[in-house]
Amino acid sequence: WIVAALGRLASKSASNKSILAREGLINLVAELVRSGNALEREEAISTLCNLSANHESNKDTIVATGVVESLLKLLKGEGMGGIKERLWCIAALSNLASGSVRRQGVIVVAGGIKDLAKVLSSGTSKERCRAAA
Repeated sequence: WIVAALGRLASKSASNKSILAREGLINLVAELVRSGNALEREEAISTLCNLSANHESNKDTIVATGVVESLLKLLKGEGMGGIKERLWCIAALSNLASGSVRRQGVIVVAGGIKDLAKVLSSGTSKERCRAAA
């Protein structure tokens, strides 16, 4: 619940996003995405999504943690998470891709186009809608 609370603090405030990043939250949350249980991962991905929304510096820091590969694995269902986890992965990848050709390149090299295209062809209607955005 702590990660969820911190993520919600980041959701509407650029200042809070910067403070949380300076305090090391991005690395801690990225580690939860890689090694947490399903609930921890879902909250961690949601928090990454909030931290990255409209915050270029945080987007760069998040990509630098190497978490893109983990997000794509979870998107493919490798973490045995549910639909919410996959939806948050799509939202986080969308945030990370926006505004930077370099970040887009990291996602492409990690296989993001293929993985997102697969969601468009076989995901739920919510997943397809988010992936298309």
